[in-house]
Amino acid sequence: MKRILLMHRGLCLRTTAVLLLSLALFVVNAQAQDADNDGLTDAQETAGIQLIPGVTLPGGINFLGLCPTGALATDPCVDPAGPDLFIILVRAAAGSRIPTNPLGFMVNLSQALGVHEISNNIDRCIISGCVQKAIRITEDLNTNDTIWGRSLFQGTPNTAGEATVFTQRIKNALDQKYQSAGLGLAPQAVVDNCIRHVIAHEGGHNEAISPQANTRFGGNHYSTTDKVVMSQSATITVKGSTVTVVCPSTYASPDVTGFRLK
Repeated sequence: MKRILLMHRGLCLRTTAVLLLSLALFVVNAQAQDADNDGLTDAQETAGIQLIPGVTLPGGINFLGLCPTGALATDPCVDPAGPDLFIILVRAAAGSRIPTNPLGFMVNLSQALGVHEISNNIDRCIISGCVQKAIRITEDLNTNDTIWGRSLFQGTPNTAGEATVFTQRIKNALDQKYQSAGLGLAPQAVVDNCIRHVIAHEGGHNEAISPQANTRFGGNHYSTTDKVVMSQSATITVKGSTVTVVCPSTYASPDVTGFRLK
């Protein structure tokens, strides 16, 4: 009987150890889960994250309106129910033409997407440990060419992540079209929307959207007639005294469903 009791006790201890190990693994896995596949764990996005410059971005359920207000501002908090994209927007030191709400077109990629502008840091890190990186988009006032934006690579924030927007070139091109129609300078609202479009476009190259490279369209773009964010170029037409500018704010359906952040 004593031997049976000892064997039973040993079995209980082993069972308890297995259960404790399983529980520990469950906790670790739960902490590591990233349901929205944005490089931040569900636990981090629920608790809130401490950004590299020392700013806390609260956690919450933003589609229920439970996020604290006044935190960072395109989206005021992180949310495990939807992916979070982080942008470092480096404005020109003097004469910047970056408009208000510069990331306004980027949020159209997904209803669940949270877009956050954060402070610059050399490695584009979002939080300490740098598991997930931000996209850095730098404003350049250079006017020695006609292209409106440039991305070094096609990829994700972690595999690419650097882009440039030439805001003065955008204004100059639009002003020239309006002046050719006898209308003076381009309306500021038109210029601002085209700058927002280019920010979204160059950001898109760093979110792995427009995934198929096509030499006819200059790389990872759709044809200009698609009139989507990742079109090869914006459309500007002049007929008599009428100027029509199309700098799209919407995305192609494959991009809406297929973008990646890591």
